[in-house]
Amino acid sequence: MRRPLAFACALIVVCIYAGVITGLFPLLQNKELPADGEYITMTGSVKEIHDNYIVMENATNWKNSGIYVIYFDDIHEDEAHDLMIGEGIKICGRYADFSHAMNPGQFDAYDYYSSKGYDGSVRYARLLSHDGNCSAVREVLRRLNVRLKERIYSVCPEKEASILSDLLLGDKEGIDSETKTLYQNNGIAHILSISGLHISILGMGLYRLLRKMRCPNIPSAMSAAFILVLYCMMTGMSVSAVRATGMFVIRMFSHLFGRSEDPLTSLSLMAALTAVSNPLTVTGSGFLLSYGAALGIFVFLPALSNLFFEQHGDKEKLFREDTLINRASGLIKKICIIISKALVSSFLITMFTLPVQLYFFYRVSTYSVFLNLIILPCMSLLVFSGMLMMVPGLGITGTAACFLLDIFERLCRLAENLPFHEWNPGRPGITAIAIYYIFIILIIIICLSAGNHIAYRGIVIFLLASMLFVIRFPLPAHNTSTQLYVGQGNCNVTITDLGEVFIFDGGSSSQKNIGEYIIRPFLKIGGLSHIDGIFISHSDSDHINGCLELIENMDAWGLEIGGVYITPQMMNDGTENTRRLLEGCDSAGIPVACISAGDEWDSGDTHFVCLHPAKEFIPEDPNSGSMCILVSFAYRSHERTNINTYSEIRTHPAAHTMLIPGDVQGSGEKELAKNLALLSIDNPAIDIYLTAHHGSSGSSSEEFLDIARPCLAVNSAGLNNVYGHPNAETLARLEAAGCACLNTFDTGAVTLDFSEKDIKISAFCSN
Repeated sequence: MRRPLAFACALIVVCIYAGVITGLFPLLQNKELPADGEYITMTGSVKEIHDNYIVMENATNWKNSGIYVIYFDDIHEDEAHDLMIGEGIKICGRYADFSHAMNPGQFDAYDYYSSKGYDGSVRYARLLSHDGNCSAVREVLRRLNVRLKERIYSVCPEKEASILSDLLLGDKEGIDSETKTLYQNNGIAHILSISGLHISILGMGLYRLLRKMRCPNIPSAMSAAFILVLYCMMTGMSVSAVRATGMFVIRMFSHLFGRSEDPLTSLSLMAALTAVSNPLTVTGSGFLLSYGAALGIFVFLPALSNLFFEQHGDKEKLFREDTLINRASGLIKKICIIISKALVSSFLITMFTLPVQLYFFYRVSTYSVFLNLIILPCMSLLVFSGMLMMVPGLGITGTAACFLLDIFERLCRLAENLPFHEWNPGRPGITAIAIYYIFIILIIIICLSAGNHIAYRGIVIFLLASMLFVIRFPLPAHNTSTQLYVGQGNCNVTITDLGEVFIFDGGSSSQKNIGEYIIRPFLKIGGLSHIDGIFISHSDSDHINGCLELIENMDAWGLEIGGVYITPQMMNDGTENTRRLLEGCDSAGIPVACISAGDEWDSGDTHFVCLHPAKEFIPEDPNSGSMCILVSFAYRSHERTNINTYSEIRTHPAAHTMLIPGDVQGSGEKELAKNLALLSIDNPAIDIYLTAHHGSSGSSSEEFLDIARPCLAVNSAGLNNVYGHPNAETLARLEAAGCACLNTFDTGAVTLDFSEKDIKISAFCSN
């Protein structure tokens, strides 16, 4: 067997990955941790020091030793800056679990910090004592990092300095969110990571310098490897830095022992060592993208290059006669070949890692292949000039680094203004990813067995095109409705069988920026960029502030909003939120319309009707004037009939209903009940009831429930909210009415699929 070590290491990584995704390794590593919010005292040593927090290792509380993130309160924050790496400390504070994602697409802090090996965090910490000891080497490296960072900021403007600090020193805290987002949206965020390029420039540059200075091979290789390890430690030992450094060290040792270098074996060995040291790392985007891109370079790219680019070696002649015209044409031909190879290489590496990118980020930049074609060749100059800039007396070289960064930013902004800037197909399924990589294996086998035979190129091109279709296979549209968990607030996203998207409310009084961190990621993970309508029940912040974010950032987030719909009562309420809404819609060119009781519309087999408020209704408070929408979903029965009117849908046996009542209560709920009574039939009037006013005691009265007769209530409220929602009396009334109840603070987002005879209910936090 060729490369037995590489095969064994790859098998180890696959087994560890399977163990993590099946839950085996977290089970084996299970620790008994403090209760969330418990006041604890811990002793340990300092592992990392950051601007706003430190990381404590070997931290002991009552039973376990682990790694914790410590956030000091304002009074004791300065004390943390005087600590040293490796110093023993004693702290006290309130333990806090890392939060789990509660909605599709939402950032999962628990998974992220677990992949870094952290067990939990301590908030409002106080430093009780410290012993003054430290780990000499690690502390010297930290102080060197701080000094070099200060040097960069003294030479370059703040914006460019923050990028260079991230690029060269692994400092991700200073870079502003706008620049980071700009790089991410254009598919070049990878240039901010310590990678093989940095290692190659620093390590091989140092090795060759020592050799030119007539230093023997062994000391040169050992010195270069040692300095690279220290550099990796100084910059934070990210996954990509560890990979590149480890492969460089293996390369140096192979020279020392007279062995041939095998990048694939080195890559597999480093992947296995990383996976064994922290199994949870293997499921993270950093590990998969770093090792995936390297694997594509070492395996996928050479295989296709062998098929598509003929290698003539010394026999190839670009011109036959030594004339100026032939030399010029030969040079042009050579440049075209180089550019085409670089373009194809960039495209193929993107193709190799495409499923990973879509799984974690749900989108790719359409022009990233072309941007990388321009930017990557400039990275050597950027890194080299940045490193020279940190040497006293050579700060002038920072001008070149700043100039290149300015070009990068201009290119990114230019790309963002081009049509079809991004492709957002959403997160692919596991089956689609598996089929995608089976295609890749077939392509590699064909390329390696076919040599550069032109007859096989068409087959490979067909397979490459099929891969793009597989990764975004157009599934049939379903009638689905998802009640997102937004804390103390409300947001429902309904998607019809035509693929039209309707958002009913979107706000929270307990969580900030839910438009950016909850609603937008949910849309992205589903590949949804067009919102056909946003319906806002009333102007309270816990129903509108997330929608305001979507409207005010529509262009920046690449969204299209077909219209915003409110009640006549809200149009005239004169609140600040309504004013912001109308101004935002006017600025973005979004039409605003009023709907009231009796208005109805269709989307495929789905019918919507507004049951409250009537135009003449005078609300006693904003809640009583909430917009109430009844949705009827016609599932796909075998005996399909055309349904044209609301009454036909309502009486049709193949229809499910869902009521979205906002915060309606009091006189508003009585009016809603009257309108519902007119539609009542022998069967239960409502299948799904999105509980009014988060389950408050003033809503869901017995009289209303007698008419509505809901089967399942989905209550949207924040965990441990100050209002006590859902109220115990309301839950008792629902139970007495024979209605089951789900609380989003327990289940996370609740998705309802109305496509079949039985409604399929999926809770995001099903575990």
